Amino acid sequence: MIARKVHEDKYANLNDMEKDLLLMIENARKFHNPGSQIYKYAKKLKRAIYNKKFEIDVRESSYEKKSQRIRWG
Repeated sequence: MIARKVHEDKYANLNDMEKDLLLMIENARKFHNPGSQIYKYAKKLKRAIYNKKFEIDVRESSYEKKSQRIRWG
């Protein structure tokens, strides 16, 4: 479902996609044992999502600061 929505450009923004990914991760962890490979992959995926979100937030924050300096110069 998530891949289809990405390919069909159905997500309005990254937050909407993040919600679906986190729901998928929550379900994987809920329905699989902590020692299972699916559970472990779900944990890794969650960490990767948060790391990427942090990178994007830092990049956007840096861009906004540069834009403000240019405008207010």
